Amino acid sequence: MKHLQRPRIVTEIPGPKSRELWKLHERYITKSLGMDNEIFVEEAQGALLRDVDGNVYIDFAGGIGTINAGHCPPSVVEAAKKQVERLIHTGYQVVPFEVYVRLAEKLCEITPGSFEKKVLIINSGVEAVENAVKLAIHYTKRPIIIAFENAFHGRTRLGMALTSKVRPYKLGFHAYLYNLDRYPYAYCYRCRYGLEYPSCGLRCLHAIEEGFAVRYAAEETAAIIAEPIQGEGGFIVPPDDWFPGLRKICDEYGIVLIDDEIQAGMGRTGKMFCVEHYGVEPDIITVAKSIAAGFPVSATIGKAEIMDSPQRGGLGTTFGGSPVSCVAALETIKIIKDNLAHAQKIGVTIHKRPIIIAFENAFHGRTRLGMALTSKVRPYKLGFHAYLYNLDRYPYAYCYRCRYGLEYPSCGLRCLHAIEEGFAVRYAAEETAAIIAEPIQGEGGFIVPPDDWFPGLRKICDEYGIVLIDDEIQAGMGRTGKMFCVEHYGVEPDIITVAKSIAAGFPVSATIGKAEIMDSPQRGGLGTTFGGSPVSCVAALETIKIIKDNLAHAQKIGVTIHKRLREMQEKYEIIGDVRGKGPMAALELVRDLRTKEPADEETKKLVETCTKKGLITLRCGIYDNVIRILVPLIIEEELLNIGLDILEESLKEII
Repeated sequence: MKHLQRPRIVTEIPGPKSRELWKLHERYITKSLGMDNEIFVEEAQGALLRDVDGNVYIDFAGGIGTINAGHCPPSVVEAAKKQVERLIHTGYQVVPFEVYVRLAEKLCEITPGSFEKKVLIINSGVEAVENAVKLAIHYTKRPIIIAFENAFHGRTRLGMALTSKVRPYKLGFHAYLYNLDRYPYAYCYRCRYGLEYPSCGLRCLHAIEEGFAVRYAAEETAAIIAEPIQGEGGFIVPPDDWFPGLRKICDEYGIVLIDDEIQAGMGRTGKMFCVEHYGVEPDIITVAKSIAAGFPVSATIGKAEIMDSPQRGGLGTTFGGSPVSCVAALETIKIIKDNLAHAQKIGVTIHKRPIIIAFENAFHGRTRLGMALTSKVRPYKLGFHAYLYNLDRYPYAYCYRCRYGLEYPSCGLRCLHAIEEGFAVRYAAEETAAIIAEPIQGEGGFIVPPDDWFPGLRKICDEYGIVLIDDEIQAGMGRTGKMFCVEHYGVEPDIITVAKSIAAGFPVSATIGKAEIMDSPQRGGLGTTFGGSPVSCVAALETIKIIKDNLAHAQKIGVTIHKRLREMQEKYEIIGDVRGKGPMAALELVRDLRTKEPADEETKKLVETCTKKGLITLRCGIYDNVIRILVPLIIEEELLNIGLDILEESLKEII
């Protein structure tokens, strides 16, 4: 494929070989998988894919945000090969190995937060999310979690609960949690309150504090989980002051702020972590996807005192932290890390509490806890009965669709204030262990909160001694142009979770937190069988190198992407909103600019049309009306523009 520089379609789509393989798929693979294409890929390099019939495509889907460093980066491949020859698996807690601790060391170094951090390396984004929430609850001794609408945090039981979108993620799975509360994200284009930013005063943020008075007490809220930009929810970008506002709420009530960087992190928005755009330091950050150039690995990074709070054996995994994935992540981080801004130090006081706060539209995983934290119902939670008595949920700073009908910044971050209000009527701040949040909500629609929202969340956590968990699984690892999305906000989380891009596709993830948090459990309180596999760890290390080295390029292509998308928005009324940070960008399609009626069928048709022209794209958002762009961060400008040309050509055909 090295000689190929552009798409090449040589057969009908799908081709004959793909059609034959699709017959096997229909015979042997569960129909529950949400398949977007019937083409079968054979080889991939950089930003190009070649299917089994010889057709070549530009990859705008990026393995659902895992290929920030590009497909098969040579340095990652070489590192993985060497690791495979040495060690594949032992189970880190059984017999430890070096690359696991090296990756943990690197994650603590690159994630926002000058406080002492510790890490748990696992396999997937949802595992990083689930562990972030578990840590926040155990450490604070609070039950309630707040998540956001339009969020996507995974497909496990807890992941579905946190995820907002009902269909297809949750329908029929009964994934509800008694201790989960949900609020609107700062979706300004579709404001839930019918307001306009900034005159709304961040109404969606204030709703969280209001909820503390009528839904769950702040004292019972352990964490707020939010994506810095909602990914699956529609690449929803909150106002810049929304995340700071979320940080403020967490600081005030001692709630853990969890920044889900799984899709928006690892340079995706032009910063290593999307939350850096907002100057917020989450308590916990989750990373995955692009952290290791496609190797399956993820991580939860948080304040040490949070990370160490569980008893020995309280955390665990079989494949988590695979040596190959870890080494890939390390290499990827090296690539992404260049030119990363230094995180600012923000102190947080944590107490033993049960409540976790998460957000509407959030997605934090597919385990039981992951489902509880996740906001979107279908397909993530329906039928799984994933409920948590100690989870509270508030609207995310989804300014485009404000839950309060307000406009940012006149709203005064209403959605953030709602958390503190909720401490009076829902859960007490004194019982709130953590707030978990994605710096950009991924599955919820790439929802980007205002830059001051995450800092506001940090402030709340600081004020009330709540652990701030930053879920960087989708937004982290350079996805937004910073290593971790939360860096956009200048916030230091207490715990950070990472996965997805951490090891270039190897199954590995991590929970990184302050040392006092990470070390708080008794010996054996945390553990895993496959977690931190040598193969996954080495893959993650190599992937991190790639992402670090290409961070400046990621920022550059981010400018190009947003310029082109804005130009399209001016020409085509079907584009209601353009949002994102850096190369983590999205288009929300609507049938009417005034009513903002979701153009879901048109979006589906656009994806199909793009594929036939040689461009792979993905839908997300509560209404499946958002086209998210997750190009490999190493893509060349020429190829990027060819892909954007195809996107525009396809857009013309479907309207």
